[in-house]
Amino acid sequence: MLSKELIRDLYNNYVESGEMPRKCYLLNDRIDKTITELKRKMKKRNKKKLDLLCEDHIELNLIETEEAFIRGFSFATQLLSEAFSQK
Repeated sequence: MLSKELIRDLYNNYVESGEMPRKCYLLNDRIDKTITELKRKMKKRNKKKLDLLCEDHIELNLIETEEAFIRGFSFATQLLSEAFSQK
């Protein structure tokens, strides 16, 4: 069985560097525009809180994406192992 760290390395080297769908670019642009608009209307201390919230959200998304890939990769490996063991 492959280690979780090895699978994470596979994700970082091969999947993460792939091209994102156009929809992702459009959503990122809309998020950036919304953040800019909010910052214009906020006080300085609230801007820092918004930045922290956005950074935490990005980090959480990355962790969830990596974990989903690891679970999917592990499941696929188990399926292949079962298929070949029955031949």
